[in-house]
Amino acid sequence: MIKIDTDLLEELGLTNLTIDQKNDTIESIKHALDERVGDRAIDSLTDDQVEELEKKMMNGSAEDTAEWLQKTVPNYKNIVDDVLEKIKNEVKSQGISAVTAQDTDSSQ
Repeated sequence: MIKIDTDLLEELGLTNLTIDQKNDTIESIKHALDERVGDRAIDSLTDDQVEELEKKMMNGSAEDTAEWLQKTVPNYKNIVDDVLEKIKNEVKSQGISAVTAQDTDSSQ
């Protein structure tokens, strides 16, 4: 499982943040990662699998849902790695607002 924590923030050059800003930034990155990975993973699922995923998301934990996706989506790890790399590049070049703004735009 990918770890989104202060080590990642340091890798991204986000070292001068307050504790609250670090926590908010970590949550923003996690949310963006979840949303984008979910969008890409759904493309490879059947209608029945999408229905099952929706039930898991409503009734299960995030860990259960991620585990189900890992088992069900053949290239899940590659999708996660690719999306995280894109997020890291966006944050490095444009700052965290690029990720949160794009994440908001993609949900419309």
